[in-house]
Amino acid sequence: MSPSRRNKALTATINRIALRYGATPTDHSVEIAAKIGTIVVATSATVVDAIAELGKRAGPVYVAMTNREALRDARRAAEGTKVGVMQPDGEIVRPAGG
Repeated sequence: MSPSRRNKALTATINRIALRYGATPTDHSVEIAAKIGTIVVATSATVVDAIAELGKRAGPVYVAMTNREALRDARRAAEGTKVGVMQPDGEIVRPAGG
């Protein structure tokens, strides 16, 4: 995923998930490479594009939302794909693989 401008919610979510999964976030990126797979942190405005991009990747992939209110949109957008969905704290609400 291309680097995007990070706001406080994105930065906080990235750091929280990286800590939970023992990964190191990349500067200026919304992508985290973790042992469980690739995780991209998204907002309700970027979730559809993030899921489309992640669907092309090999291995387990997840989209993590910056707020719980966007989870419904993320789950709906991920239907029929292999992309898993995470809450802002990194809890998996839809496993990768479908």
